Amino acid sequence: MADDRGQAYTLEALIAAILLLTAVLFALQSVVITPTSSGAVDRDVQAQLHQQASDALATADEQGELSQMIRYWDCSDGTFADDPNQAGVFVETQGYTNNSVPVSHLGETLNRSFRSGTRYNIQLVYANDSRQNMTRIIQRGSPGDEVVTASYTVTLTDGQAVTNRSIASETLGGCGTPPIPDEHPSSSLYNVVEVRLVLW
Repeated sequence: MADDRGQAYTLEALIAAILLLTAVLFALQSVVITPTSSGAVDRDVQAQLHQQASDALATADEQGELSQMIRYWDCSDGTFADDPNQAGVFVETQGYTNNSVPVSHLGETLNRSFRSGTRYNIQLVYANDSRQNMTRIIQRGSPGDEVVTASYTVTLTDGQAVTNRSIASETLGGCGTPPIPDEHPSSSLYNVVEVRLVLW
C-alpha cells in the first residue's frame, strides 16, 4: 500500500514537472519581436537611412553644391555669409536660423529623401592649427539614441572663389578673415573639409 502511494506521488510530480516545462517553453516561443525592439529590423532601417544620406551627399557633390556651401563666406568678419535670397542669418552656434542651407537643391534633396519626422544636422569638420574644428551649418536639435551619420570629403584650393554673391571675385587664398583657415599656406591646397550629415 505504501509502495502504491509512493508511486502515485512520483507519477504526480513527474506530470506536474512536464506541465510546468511545457508552459515555460510555450511562453518563451510567444515573445513578439517588434520593429522597435533592438535587433535586425533596426539595423536594416539604419543601414537604409545611411545609404540615403550618403547618396544625397554624393549627389550634392556632383552638382557642386557641397563645395559651394562650404565656400559661402563673409571675408570681413570670419563667418559664413548671410543668405540674401532666404534672409538667413548665420549664427555661429546654430548655423542658419531658418534651417535652409544657402544652396538651392541640397535642402530640397534632404527634405525629399527622408520621411516626415526625420531631423538632421549638417556640420563641417576641418583642420584648424592641426586640431579638428567643427562648424554647424544646420542645427535642428540634439540627436537621439538612433543616430545615423554619413559624411563626404571636399578638398578646397587657394584659387577657388568665395561663393557669397556680395563679394566680387574673391578667392579663398585672398579672403581677409576666412571662417575656415588655410592649413597649407606653402601650397595651393587650402584645407580638406568633411561635410557631416547627422540624422535621427
